[in-house]
Amino acid sequence: MDLWSEMRTAMVLARLGTVRAAADELGLHRATVTRHVDLLEERLQTKLFLRHSTGYTPTRDGLALRSVAEDADDLLAQFDNRTRNDGDELAGELVLSALGRTFLLFAPAIRSFTELHPNVSLRLNAEYRIVNLETGEADIAIRVGPKPSEPDYVALPFHQFAIGLAGHKSYFETNGIPSKVKELEDHRFVAIQFPSGHFDVVEFYGAPRSNISVVCNDPTAAYDSISAGTGLGLMEQSDIESDPNLREVLPKDPPIVVPVWLATHMDAHRTTLIQAFIRHVRDFAKQLPAQHDFPVRSPYLPQE
Repeated sequence: MDLWSEMRTAMVLARLGTVRAAADELGLHRATVTRHVDLLEERLQTKLFLRHSTGYTPTRDGLALRSVAEDADDLLAQFDNRTRNDGDELAGELVLSALGRTFLLFAPAIRSFTELHPNVSLRLNAEYRIVNLETGEADIAIRVGPKPSEPDYVALPFHQFAIGLAGHKSYFETNGIPSKVKELEDHRFVAIQFPSGHFDVVEFYGAPRSNISVVCNDPTAAYDSISAGTGLGLMEQSDIESDPNLREVLPKDPPIVVPVWLATHMDAHRTTLIQAFIRHVRDFAKQLPAQHDFPVRSPYLPQE
């Protein structure tokens, strides 16, 4: 285990006082925060925190460690700033994994990043399965839906998008437009199957499982099938609004919003190339139009 990762976790916990707050700031699983502290106390052979019902209070040694870690963090930040300003020095390959259509969100940021760092090669792997960051299948996994819960992953929010149930006009001309949930029993559906085995139209809208005509493992295939008039299915509201032949039915208020996360393995998270890319795309995300805060009610998102 990386000593600096343990020290940085302890530093943030000492400042914020609760495992939950520290986990949120660091982008770590709560179990990882606790494990870092336990390992660091064992490594240093001293008690760094007093645990109590409302949180963690640093001991004298804990306060001393916080001071040392903050000094080290400042020095690393200064070094990182120098590296950031030396953009042409960045080089190497960076592997990203994501759903195919999710890359549309990143396309402008990817273009500007490659222009800024011409010696960096980006490999974009579009796939639906959950890749294993521990074995190096990707450097950054772009996840849609629940926050990645793997204990050794760092997960940072990137953006969110709203979804709605929609169909093509050619489908409605033949099958009519449902005006109430009960009428979904008389319609066909195009569904995306999650890695968990669940189906999006069933999870979000309660569509009858037996009425699913087409099952897809990627949003692009679902988009094409819905646009061909095959059935009703879930689409991003921006896609619905941009195509006059598509129409949303049974809209929810507020709409269902799905978050997008940038996940890295904690051992690689602070490497210069990964940090530069994450910083670049998150700065870009601030320019995207805000849709809704998340999480919202949805069986697809973790509930506190």
